[in-house]
Amino acid sequence: MDTHALKFNHPPQQRINEASQDPITAGEVDPQECLKNSIAARNLITKLAQALSRRSAKKDAPRVMKARDNDDQLCWQVYDPYEQKSHWFDSELDIMTWLDNRRFR
Repeated sequence: MDTHALKFNHPPQQRINEASQDPITAGEVDPQECLKNSIAARNLITKLAQALSRRSAKKDAPRVMKARDNDDQLCWQVYDPYEQKSHWFDSELDIMTWLDNRRFR
């Protein structure tokens, strides 16, 4: 029994006929068109990688929000997704100091 024919559910002769109709093996492919498609695919992959990188960078960036403390005083809440916790600050200068120190961890 031919197990190859069972694997593809086609008799061997039909597979040969289908292969001979392939435009690449039949010599119907334009090399310039292939080059254009290759360059377009490379550009698309580059754009996707850049978008994923930007999304990842945004996802890891701390989020700063104005808030009010228990005495109804203005303060700042900074959520750090890297540590998965919030930090509270009284001034923007305190936030910038924390961000500078965070960068060197």
